[in-house]
Amino acid sequence: MIFSKEKNISTLTDAYNEKILSFNYSKLSDNDLFKGKLGVIHYLLSFYEHSQDDIYLDKISELLENILSDIQNNTKKNLLNDSTLLSGAAGLGFILKDLLHQQLIDEEDFTEQTNIIDELIFENTLKFISEEYFDYLGGPIGNLQYFLSWDGNTERSHTIIEHLENSIWKTGKLFYTQSENFFTQGYNFGLKHGHLGIVKTYIDYIQKYGENQQTLFTVERLLQNMIDHLNHDYKVQGIHIYKYYSLYEENENLIKRQNNRLCWCNSDLTFAYFLLKGGILLNNKNFIQLAKKIGTETTKRKSFETTGIESHHFCHGTSGIAFLYDALYKIDNNPEYEKAHNYWLTRTREYLEEELHQEMCETDLSWLFGGKLGALLVLNGMHTENKLFKTLI
Repeated sequence: MIFSKEKNISTLTDAYNEKILSFNYSKLSDNDLFKGKLGVIHYLLSFYEHSQDDIYLDKISELLENILSDIQNNTKKNLLNDSTLLSGAAGLGFILKDLLHQQLIDEEDFTEQTNIIDELIFENTLKFISEEYFDYLGGPIGNLQYFLSWDGNTERSHTIIEHLENSIWKTGKLFYTQSENFFTQGYNFGLKHGHLGIVKTYIDYIQKYGENQQTLFTVERLLQNMIDHLNHDYKVQGIHIYKYYSLYEENENLIKRQNNRLCWCNSDLTFAYFLLKGGILLNNKNFIQLAKKIGTETTKRKSFETTGIESHHFCHGTSGIAFLYDALYKIDNNPEYEKAHNYWLTRTREYLEEELHQEMCETDLSWLFGGKLGALLVLNGMHTENKLFKTLI
């Protein structure tokens, strides 16, 4: 099915939403925020806010009831078995507080539950830090982001920052994650699992509670450490790709991992965005200049060989890139970023059009990793004032 330029997005989205609303959710094996039922609730809530159509609210109620039933019956889908934004309680708390904020669920019914959830998240956050585990969405940094987004208890955020700062002096390392997981091990320089997630959360903390010398110094150290490990010689098709994916220790040596991916979760583009934000916060002209240089260089990357992109997905695909360029353009006003945003948005639409005839499956309902929900929200411009998207940039 081919859509005209003007007709496309609304018609395409309506067709997908019909499939999403009629999907048999007993087939969905996860309840979590980024690849399960909570993510579907967030998606439907975005369209309910826009349309006020009760068809979205009815499905939200059905899915929330299923999630709470799994908690009550302590099934393998019980979100309270994990504390994180990615897979557990922080994701649940995020959605419940969003629903409370919009007065779509009764405060009397859920206040005690959210208080219990917050205490669980807080305790596990301190435990993560004590174990030298510094993942963003899957660890203590994302949990701090949750508290910054919703919690009225400022002491929790201050205490978490204090424990993070103490961990630097205790270990003598700048947030080196102890893990057997390839994606989180060592110094991960990405957003989803690593140091850019820490930079983002520290900046948000500073913007919420005010500047102090120690937190500003930590932001500067994190960004400078990534700069110190840039690769200024690596080129693909004549285009520089600067940033290493991660570093990890092996036999007292630092092993560097690099790939050609252009993506939301871990690439030069994400680094350029946070280096620019950090540079503005710190009034560091060198950071700002380098951010502009790297960001502009990324706009030259279009091919699979220089991006690794072959889908509309948010994490590793076109929609996440469109989202990032839109965010960069809003703080830099470089017309090349606007062009890049429009290019990747068009490619997102084209991918979604090509797959519309396919039957909806479980992986399509993933919000972040491999599904269509994040892509459709970006395509419809629903990321702009969305509280969950603000945890992603």
